[in-house]
Amino acid sequence: MIGRDLAQARPGDLMFFDQGDDQHLMIWMGRYIAYHTGTTTPTDNGMRSASLQQLMTWKDTRWIPDAANPNFIGVYRLNFLSQ
Repeated sequence: MIGRDLAQARPGDLMFFDQGDDQHLMIWMGRYIAYHTGTTTPTDNGMRSASLQQLMTWKDTRWIPDAANPNFIGVYRLNFLSQ
């Protein structure tokens, strides 16, 4: 685990969120965050992206990557990305 401070995040890092029975992740891409919402049409793969500024102002606060958010577990980095 890198921590709960997004200033430490690098592209490719994973941001984990705990929603009780479900855990979700988003991928930090530098300027944007990638996440999966589920498909809405047969040609929709469900992948979306949002800027950090957009994410920090979402009405559904469960998805705000801030240390004050109890649903935000933290930022994780895969070992092979840090070598």
